[in-house]
Amino acid sequence: MHVSPLRLEGYYVKELHFSLQTKWKVESDYPALIAAKDIAVIIVAGQHKENGRERFFEVTIELQKQALRRYPYNFRTTLVGYFEISERFPAEHAETMVNANAPALLYSAARELIASTTGRGPLPALTLPSVTFIQTPNSRRAPAKSSRSGNETTRTARKKKRAK
Repeated sequence: MHVSPLRLEGYYVKELHFSLQTKWKVESDYPALIAAKDIAVIIVAGQHKENGRERFFEVTIELQKQALRRYPYNFRTTLVGYFEISERFPAEHAETMVNANAPALLYSAARELIASTTGRGPLPALTLPSVTFIQTPNSRRAPAKSSRSGNETTRTARKKKRAK
């Protein structure tokens, strides 16, 4: 085990929407583990204007509309996190490391939030699937805007990704 070169300075829940679908037909066995194809994950990332090692990530996870019939609950949540990359970590690998690990940390917190919230309903809790944020050649990125504490970012990225 090693100390991570990515330090989570803090995070918070920006949005949490949860609802029981009252018209949902109870099936004898509905999946407690959500299928990866049934969620959308949206990531907004930014970098502090003056200190490139300070990063901002916003991760939104929502149940796809076409999947509503398969689950008794509907949800959408957004978590925001602030991170710092260790000065000891090689700069040439920083982008890959932070873009894979920062969203994964927030996604894990969201998994627990969704399980805990749906677990308070009348049916068993739902669990988000395990996913990876490691970029592959087929991954797509499109530009977006984000900010941290009023500072403009020098590099921003937005990725709308369907978990596979």
